[in-house]
Amino acid sequence: MMVLNSPEMGQVNNAIEDFGSLSQKRFEKVLYNDAIPMLVDIIMSEYDLDLVSAVTSRDSRTNPVFYRSTFLERLEDFEFVSEQEKGLLLRTPDMENFDFSGRLKIIENILDGTAGVYVEVDEGQYVQMYNRQPRRTDVFDPDVPKKQRMYLLRLTEDVNNRLRRNNIKRIKFPFSNSPPIDIFSAADQFVESDMGRWIQYTIEDAKRDFVAKYRR
Repeated sequence: MMVLNSPEMGQVNNAIEDFGSLSQKRFEKVLYNDAIPMLVDIIMSEYDLDLVSAVTSRDSRTNPVFYRSTFLERLEDFEFVSEQEKGLLLRTPDMENFDFSGRLKIIENILDGTAGVYVEVDEGQYVQMYNRQPRRTDVFDPDVPKKQRMYLLRLTEDVNNRLRRNNIKRIKFPFSNSPPIDIFSAADQFVESDMGRWIQYTIEDAKRDFVAKYRR
């Protein structure tokens, strides 16, 4: 029977810690260099396929193409990786943890689904129709000049008549009567299918560095 004395056990423990540290560093590298860029590409592909390509009206001011660059910036700033007590945690965006504040409220509205038919009017048109300022304070795009701020009105006979009387072109909200749209689940599926490959690559990469280090 072989018995390891305290110094030898210390070397073994140090080696185990080294391998764990190497593995975490390699895994972090895989996530940031490979996994996260792929996740961003997948979600943006879903955004373009399910949102941008769904709009055919040239008049719509809610076309997701106008908000694409802001969405991409928020996605690239999303905290995909965080360090936990037991190691690295990878998370993907969803409707609860993604930042839809500011001008992305319209995208959140679209993804949540819309029951009923709505028309788009700006603030000037609203005043023209109702002779008063909009009472609603949560505009979809607060970053644009006040007169260009856009509101959605449920299309009723009264709204239709007001549009006609004021010679305002009726622009239908492209996502009227739309169910919820999921642009995030494809990223979850990608993680589930590729996580094993990432871990295997990490272990093999860390093992090569570990062997090279302790061969000296």
